[in-house]
Amino acid sequence: PLEKQAATWVRLSAGELDAMKKRMWEDLKADKTVKATPALLEREFSKVKKACDLHRAIEAMSLLGSKVTYLQTDMADAASVAKSVKAALKAHHRVDFVVHAAGLEESKLLADKKVEDFDRVYRAKAHGAYNLLKCIPPVRGQRWAFFSSVVGRFGNLGQADYAAASDFLAKLSASMNSKRRGAKGLYPAPAVTFDLTAFAEIGMATRGSVEAFLKSQGVDFMPPAEGVRLMLDVLLGDADAHEVLVAGAIGKLDAEGLLNSTPAPHPIPLQQAGEGDKAPSHPLPQEGEGRVRMDEAVVTKEIVALVTEKTGYPAEMLELDLDMEADLGIDTVKQAELIGMIRE
Repeated sequence: PLEKQAATWVRLSAGELDAMKKRMWEDLKADKTVKATPALLEREFSKVKKACDLHRAIEAMSLLGSKVTYLQTDMADAASVAKSVKAALKAHHRVDFVVHAAGLEESKLLADKKVEDFDRVYRAKAHGAYNLLKCIPPVRGQRWAFFSSVVGRFGNLGQADYAAASDFLAKLSASMNSKRRGAKGLYPAPAVTFDLTAFAEIGMATRGSVEAFLKSQGVDFMPPAEGVRLMLDVLLGDADAHEVLVAGAIGKLDAEGLLNSTPAPHPIPLQQAGEGDKAPSHPLPQEGEGRVRMDEAVVTKEIVALVTEKTGYPAEMLELDLDMEADLGIDTVKQAELIGMIRE
């Protein structure tokens, strides 16, 4: 929902917002009913950032002379979508552009996911798109755009549900365009799905520790203005593509080197190596073989520094007894990579 304080928050400087975040952290630590963690702070402060972004967007469109109607909708709920579409049609009479950008991401290995977890992620994108398609009446000149992800094209460890939902959007666009060209013309409006990389300053990739982690994996963040320009060129042009990749370098997501001329190497994880595989050239020394005992304080400092580098959390917020997922918001996939770095 649109926070009432958004009009005040949006006028604050970067320094004032930083001071607000620090006060929120002190308030959380003083509250004996909750456990103050970096993840909880990020969730609470993200409400402020999202409210400011939403207020700026509505204000900018209004200043350009647009009539703006803001409606809160559960995209996975057909009845909720139908209600909002009805309200939008009442206010604006027709829909010329449909941009479906809803999404939910909860990275976790498939074996660790419950069915309801998978379903929740999948429904936001896939069911949301289908619900819009059922409710919005087609009109001449109408265009559809679905926001997918590079994960839908390349896949990613721990994101089977998000990849499936993203790829569904691409297949839906292809189906809509195919039927538009067919004899019956069931969907007269052209549709395109954009496989988007991480965007700088906005979106899910800037949430909590995600941005620092993606950058450490070699992902280039797209400047928002450049990304929007590229999408508008496609959406308003004559191209008839149903799926368009909008990305720079995507690092380890492109493990097979599909975007490069030279395929990336495929290292064999140690636990998957067969008996005949060559042993590591520098195995760790075993007990009694000269292993050096490191000072606990030094090790702790190194671990905290690494977690700070990869997550962006200040060192003063980090304690060794914090749970990586519940308290730091680091999913099981990123945990495995981070633990691997710590072991090294």
